[in-house]
Amino acid sequence: MRLIWSHSRSQRYSRCPRQLFHEKQVKSQNNESYKDTIPPWKVVGDTVHETIQGILEKSQEEYGDDIDKMRISPYQTIDMSREIFNSKISGKELIIGPENDREEVEDGLRKTTKKHLQNWVKRFKSFYKGHTVIGIELDETWDYQGTKIRTIVDFLSSKNNTLYITDWKSNKDRLLSFNDPQMAAYQIWAKEKFPDFSKVESFHFYTKDGRLKKNKISSSFTDNLRDRMIFETSQWESDDLEQFPTRPGGKSCSYCRWTGHCEDVIFSNEF
Repeated sequence: MRLIWSHSRSQRYSRCPRQLFHEKQVKSQNNESYKDTIPPWKVVGDTVHETIQGILEKSQEEYGDDIDKMRISPYQTIDMSREIFNSKISGKELIIGPENDREEVEDGLRKTTKKHLQNWVKRFKSFYKGHTVIGIELDETWDYQGTKIRTIVDFLSSKNNTLYITDWKSNKDRLLSFNDPQMAAYQIWAKEKFPDFSKVESFHFYTKDGRLKKNKISSSFTDNLRDRMIFETSQWESDDLEQFPTRPGGKSCSYCRWTGHCEDVIFSNEF
């Protein structure tokens, strides 16, 4: 079975190859049972992303593509996030250590989510002054030399014939400001999809503190990433468990959705 390449899938493979083995097994069996559990970081990240998507789509519908004309209400944003947050945790088992109290963890996650969205609302329009919306949550699967690639671009805008790719990040840690593989994959897609723009730039918007950080991509790194896409998807075709060893650790395990399937799991108290 040949999996579609995406940065998130490649990242999971780098953290712990066993994740891809479980993912392949579930897909081949059409089994969705893994969705009964969810790690705390994913509750925050998904709620923040889906709330921003919903608010931007609503604003675009009401005010058009010109960001300067948009009116984004912090109260409406927080109200929307509550509904999304509740849907994320409803009927799900939070992946937390046995010594953690779920109610206390949920309360902390709600406060964290609210802080992220307040910072996003405060900074968004000032960062994108003069921009035009090109796309919101663009999810596309495309072909590169026989390899299927999936990219999900959070936000795409333009100004002065330059295309701007933005990825909302709720991470605690800063990512690379140079040669981030996710942004490189997005730029490959954007240059093929929108060839008329003279320039493509990419940014991480850190919602935790409302900061925007540019990510620079070198041409040599882009070429290497293209090769990596083909190599990794060929590796993923194997059905041999030994080709997908575990790399357990507090942080890597906290990012894994397959902890219920893994005998080597190590729980982390951080989120």
